[in-house]
Amino acid sequence: MSTRRFQPQLWTTVFALPTLLMLIALGLWQLERLAWKLDVIGQREAALTAPAHDLGANPERLNLNFTRVRIVGRLLHEHEIHQVAPPRRGRLGYHILTPMIRDGATALVLVDRGWVPSDRKEAAARLEGSTDGPVVISGIARQPGRPGWFTPENEPDRNIWYWRDIQAIEAQRGIDLLPIIIEADGAPNRGGYPIGGQTRIVLPNNHLGYAITWFGLAVGLVAVYIAFHWRRRDRTQ
Repeated sequence: MSTRRFQPQLWTTVFALPTLLMLIALGLWQLERLAWKLDVIGQREAALTAPAHDLGANPERLNLNFTRVRIVGRLLHEHEIHQVAPPRRGRLGYHILTPMIRDGATALVLVDRGWVPSDRKEAAARLEGSTDGPVVISGIARQPGRPGWFTPENEPDRNIWYWRDIQAIEAQRGIDLLPIIIEADGAPNRGGYPIGGQTRIVLPNNHLGYAITWFGLAVGLVAVYIAFHWRRRDRTQ
Protein backbone atom coordinates (compact mmCIF):
# COMPACT_ATOMS: atom_id res chain seq x y z
CA MET A 1 0.00 0.00 0.00
CA SER A 2 1.28 3.49 -0.81
CA THR A 3 0.55 6.90 0.66
CA ARG A 4 1.60 10.41 -0.23
CA ARG A 5 3.43 12.84 1.99
CA PHE A 6 4.53 16.42 1.56
CA GLN A 7 8.33 16.33 1.83
CA PRO A 8 9.94 19.70 0.96
CA GLN A 9 13.63 19.79 0.17
CA LEU A 10 16.01 22.46 1.34
CA TRP A 11 17.55 23.44 -1.98
CA THR A 12 14.24 23.81 -3.81
CA THR A 13 12.77 25.79 -0.89
CA VAL A 14 15.78 28.13 -0.83
CA PHE A 15 15.18 28.83 -4.53
CA ALA A 16 11.38 28.94 -4.52
CA LEU A 17 10.70 31.14 -1.49
CA PRO A 18 12.62 34.26 -2.63
CA THR A 19 11.19 33.81 -6.12
CA LEU A 20 7.66 33.63 -4.73
CA LEU A 21 8.19 36.77 -2.64
CA MET A 22 9.59 38.59 -5.66
CA LEU A 23 6.59 37.64 -7.84
CA ILE A 24 4.14 38.78 -5.15
CA ALA A 25 6.06 42.03 -4.70
CA LEU A 26 5.96 42.68 -8.46
CA GLY A 27 2.21 42.06 -8.51
CA LEU A 28 1.64 44.45 -5.60
CA TRP A 29 3.85 47.05 -7.29
CA GLN A 30 1.74 46.83 -10.45
CA LEU A 31 -1.42 47.36 -8.37
CA GLU A 32 0.17 50.50 -6.93
CA ARG A 33 1.04 51.61 -10.45
CA LEU A 34 -2.54 50.91 -11.50
CA ALA A 35 -3.88 53.22 -8.78
CA TRP A 36 -1.38 55.90 -9.76
CA LYS A 37 -2.22 55.60 -13.47
CA LEU A 38 -5.97 55.81 -12.83
CA ASP A 39 -5.39 58.97 -10.81
CA VAL A 40 -3.29 60.49 -13.60
CA ILE A 41 -5.92 59.58 -16.21
CA GLY A 42 -8.64 61.13 -14.07
CA GLN A 43 -6.67 64.35 -13.64
CA ARG A 44 -5.91 64.51 -17.37
CA GLU A 45 -9.52 63.94 -18.36
CA ALA A 46 -10.68 66.65 -15.95
CA ALA A 47 -8.11 69.12 -17.31
CA LEU A 48 -8.95 68.37 -20.94
CA THR A 49 -12.69 68.75 -20.46
CA ALA A 50 -12.37 72.06 -18.56
CA PRO A 51 -12.76 75.39 -20.41
CA ALA A 52 -9.60 76.70 -22.03
CA HIS A 53 -7.44 79.00 -19.88
CA ASP A 54 -6.12 82.29 -21.13
CA LEU A 55 -2.39 81.85 -20.69
CA GLY A 56 -2.00 85.39 -19.40
CA ALA A 57 1.21 87.08 -18.31
CA ASN A 58 1.83 84.74 -15.36
CA PRO A 59 1.29 81.18 -16.60
CA GLU A 60 3.38 79.73 -13.78
CA ARG A 61 0.29 80.14 -11.59
CA LEU A 62 -1.53 77.49 -13.60
CA ASN A 63 -1.12 73.71 -13.58
CA LEU A 64 -0.36 73.57 -17.26
CA ASN A 65 0.40 69.97 -18.10
CA PHE A 66 -2.41 68.68 -20.33
CA THR A 67 -4.43 71.85 -19.79
CA ARG A 68 -6.41 73.50 -22.57
CA VAL A 69 -5.19 77.02 -23.19
CA ARG A 70 -5.76 79.92 -25.55
CA ILE A 71 -2.96 82.30 -26.52
CA VAL A 72 -2.83 85.45 -28.65
CA GLY A 73 0.35 86.82 -30.14
CA ARG A 74 2.71 86.92 -33.11
CA LEU A 75 4.68 83.92 -34.32
CA LEU A 76 8.42 84.41 -34.84
CA HIS A 77 8.94 82.20 -37.88
CA GLU A 78 12.63 83.13 -38.12
CA HIS A 79 13.20 81.08 -34.93
CA GLU A 80 11.26 78.03 -36.13
CA ILE A 81 12.39 74.68 -34.67
CA HIS A 82 12.18 71.38 -36.58
CA GLN A 83 11.57 68.37 -34.32
CA VAL A 84 11.76 64.88 -35.83
CA ALA A 85 8.30 63.29 -35.62
CA PRO A 86 7.11 59.68 -35.73
CA PRO A 87 6.00 58.58 -39.21
CA ARG A 88 2.47 59.66 -40.10
CA ARG A 89 0.64 57.31 -42.45
CA GLY A 90 3.97 55.96 -43.60
CA ARG A 91 5.50 59.38 -44.28
CA LEU A 92 8.48 60.82 -42.46
CA GLY A 93 8.11 64.33 -41.15
CA TYR A 94 8.71 66.97 -38.54
CA HIS A 95 6.86 68.95 -35.91
CA ILE A 96 7.13 72.70 -36.45
CA LEU A 97 7.79 74.51 -33.16
CA THR A 98 7.55 78.28 -33.39
CA PRO A 99 8.15 80.83 -30.61
CA MET A 100 5.31 83.29 -30.02
CA ILE A 101 5.57 86.75 -28.52
CA ARG A 102 2.54 87.89 -26.53
CA ASP A 103 1.44 91.35 -25.49
CA GLY A 104 2.49 92.17 -21.94
CA ALA A 105 4.76 89.12 -21.60
CA THR A 106 8.55 89.17 -21.63
CA ALA A 107 9.21 85.47 -22.18
CA LEU A 108 8.20 83.79 -25.42
CA VAL A 109 6.15 80.61 -25.53
CA LEU A 110 6.99 77.75 -27.86
CA VAL A 111 4.06 76.59 -30.00
CA ASP A 112 4.00 73.15 -31.63
CA ARG A 113 1.99 74.11 -34.70
CA GLY A 114 1.79 70.54 -35.95
CA TRP A 115 3.24 68.06 -38.43
CA VAL A 116 4.69 68.56 -41.90
CA PRO A 117 6.17 65.99 -44.32
CA SER A 118 9.90 66.11 -44.89
CA ASP A 119 9.56 67.98 -48.17
CA ARG A 120 7.67 70.78 -46.37
CA LYS A 121 10.09 71.13 -43.47
CA GLU A 122 11.49 74.48 -44.57
CA ALA A 123 9.27 77.52 -44.09
CA ALA A 124 9.84 78.53 -47.73
CA ALA A 125 7.95 75.38 -48.80
CA ARG A 126 4.77 76.46 -46.93
CA LEU A 127 4.69 80.24 -47.08
CA GLU A 128 0.89 80.31 -46.96
CA GLY A 129 0.99 78.97 -43.42
CA SER A 130 3.50 81.56 -42.17
CA THR A 131 1.16 84.20 -40.77
CA ASP A 132 2.86 87.52 -39.99
CA GLY A 133 0.16 89.28 -37.99
CA PRO A 134 -1.46 88.50 -34.63
CA VAL A 135 -2.95 85.02 -34.36
CA VAL A 136 -5.10 83.18 -31.85
CA ILE A 137 -4.03 79.61 -31.07
CA SER A 138 -5.96 77.13 -29.00
CA GLY A 139 -4.23 74.00 -27.85
CA ILE A 140 -2.94 71.90 -25.00
CA ALA A 141 -0.12 72.96 -22.70
CA ARG A 142 2.58 70.35 -22.16
CA GLN A 143 5.75 70.00 -20.16
CA PRO A 144 8.82 69.64 -22.40
CA GLY A 145 9.67 66.14 -21.11
CA ARG A 146 12.98 64.32 -21.08
CA PRO A 147 14.80 62.23 -23.69
CA GLY A 148 14.60 58.45 -23.49
CA TRP A 149 17.53 56.08 -23.30
CA PHE A 150 17.70 55.72 -27.08
CA THR A 151 16.82 59.29 -28.07
CA PRO A 152 19.52 60.67 -30.41
CA GLU A 153 21.38 63.86 -29.59
CA ASN A 154 19.85 67.06 -30.89
CA GLU A 155 21.61 68.78 -33.79
CA PRO A 156 20.99 72.50 -33.19
CA ASP A 157 23.38 73.61 -35.95
CA ARG A 158 21.24 71.75 -38.50
CA ASN A 159 17.98 72.71 -36.77
CA ILE A 160 17.15 69.05 -36.25
CA TRP A 161 15.82 68.27 -32.78
CA TYR A 162 14.83 64.89 -31.36
CA TRP A 163 13.49 66.20 -28.06
CA ARG A 164 12.37 69.55 -26.72
CA ASP A 165 15.34 70.93 -24.87
CA ILE A 166 14.07 74.38 -23.86
CA GLN A 167 17.39 75.54 -22.41
CA ALA A 168 19.34 74.48 -25.48
CA ILE A 169 16.85 76.24 -27.76
CA GLU A 170 17.15 79.41 -25.68
CA ALA A 171 20.94 79.30 -25.84
CA GLN A 172 21.06 78.52 -29.55
CA ARG A 173 18.49 81.15 -30.57
CA GLY A 174 19.26 83.81 -27.98
CA ILE A 175 15.68 84.01 -26.71
CA ASP A 176 13.85 83.49 -23.41
CA LEU A 177 11.15 80.80 -23.35
CA LEU A 178 8.57 79.72 -20.83
CA PRO A 179 9.19 76.12 -19.64
CA ILE A 180 6.07 74.86 -21.42
CA ILE A 181 4.99 74.04 -24.95
CA ILE A 182 1.58 74.70 -26.46
CA GLU A 183 0.51 71.94 -28.85
CA ALA A 184 -1.94 73.52 -31.28
CA ASP A 185 -5.31 71.90 -31.86
CA GLY A 186 -6.58 70.66 -35.19
CA ALA A 187 -7.69 74.06 -36.53
CA PRO A 188 -6.47 74.10 -40.17
CA ASN A 189 -3.59 76.34 -41.21
CA ARG A 190 -3.57 78.16 -44.51
CA GLY A 191 -2.04 75.99 -47.20
CA GLY A 192 -2.77 72.83 -45.19
CA TYR A 193 0.49 72.78 -43.23
CA PRO A 194 1.44 72.34 -40.46
CA ILE A 195 -1.26 69.83 -39.48
CA GLY A 196 -2.20 70.48 -35.84
CA GLY A 197 -3.95 68.28 -33.34
CA GLN A 198 -1.00 65.92 -32.85
CA THR A 199 -1.24 65.64 -29.05
CA ARG A 200 -1.27 62.07 -27.79
CA ILE A 201 -3.98 62.18 -25.18
CA VAL A 202 -4.66 58.49 -24.47
CA LEU A 203 -2.49 56.97 -21.75
CA PRO A 204 -1.81 53.22 -21.99
CA ASN A 205 -2.91 51.39 -18.85
CA ASN A 206 -1.81 47.75 -18.78
CA HIS A 207 -0.93 47.54 -15.08
CA LEU A 208 -3.86 45.30 -14.13
CA GLY A 209 -2.84 42.78 -16.76
CA TYR A 210 0.75 42.89 -15.53
CA ALA A 211 -0.40 42.37 -11.94
CA ILE A 212 -2.51 39.36 -12.94
CA THR A 213 0.49 37.93 -14.79
CA TRP A 214 2.82 38.23 -11.77
CA PHE A 215 0.23 36.80 -9.35
CA GLY A 216 -0.51 34.01 -11.82
CA LEU A 217 3.17 33.11 -11.97
CA ALA A 218 3.25 33.09 -8.15
CA VAL A 219 0.30 30.68 -8.02
CA GLY A 220 1.94 28.51 -10.67
CA LEU A 221 5.18 28.41 -8.70
CA VAL A 222 3.33 27.29 -5.56
CA ALA A 223 1.53 24.58 -7.52
CA VAL A 224 4.76 23.27 -9.03
CA TYR A 225 6.48 23.36 -5.65
CA ILE A 226 3.72 21.33 -3.99
CA ALA A 227 3.51 18.84 -6.87
CA PHE A 228 7.28 18.34 -6.83
CA HIS A 229 7.37 17.58 -3.10
CA TRP A 230 4.17 15.54 -2.85
CA ARG A 231 5.91 12.21 -2.91
CA ARG A 232 4.56 8.68 -2.95
CA ARG A 233 5.69 6.51 -0.08
CA ASP A 234 5.22 2.73 -0.12
CA ARG A 235 4.03 1.15 3.14
CA THR A 236 3.74 -2.59 3.79
CA GLN A 237 1.03 -3.88 6.14
